[in-house]
Amino acid sequence: MKTMTKTLIILSLALAPLLGHAQPQQWQAPHQQREQAGKQQQRFDPQKFQQIMIASCAREAGFTEAETQAFTPIYKEMKEKQWKLGMQVHELKSKRYNAEKEYLGALNKIKALQVEMAEVEAAYFKKLCKIVSPEKLFKFMLAEDKYHRQMVRGSNQQRNNKQHSGVHWGRPGFNNGLGNVR
Repeated sequence: MKTMTKTLIILSLALAPLLGHAQPQQWQAPHQQREQAGKQQQRFDPQKFQQIMIASCAREAGFTEAETQAFTPIYKEMKEKQWKLGMQVHELKSKRYNAEKEYLGALNKIKALQVEMAEVEAAYFKKLCKIVSPEKLFKFMLAEDKYHRQMVRGSNQQRNNKQHSGVHWGRPGFNNGLGNVR
């Protein structure tokens, strides 16, 4: 009887690490699959985002279908030019400089690019005002700002939900000392 007990103890000790690893993997696999599926669904498509944003803002600004069709390619062209200029600004801001003269040169280039971005916008606004009324263009701009704020707010809420979705320790309304959780 003692040998059987010893054998069972040795066998259970030998198999314990294997069983211990098997159980969490079975639990994690569905979680990892859900997480992977969520990532595939949440891939950012800039063209689709822009298309949805333009349609939403045009609808909110009161564009007709014909106005939206005429407005969209010109608006996209403007945004593409502004994006290219913005990328140049980003590259200049990403570089490391060694001397004051280099910093001054970079600042001057950045300011010149920002002025060029504003000039591009002004030129395109003149074109866009020939398609839609200034009132509708103004309402479109307001709707665009609102749309971007909502997207940022939604993104922040998703990020906060991921960070704060867990056990809350300490006082009610607090999570690991990070502050109020809403």
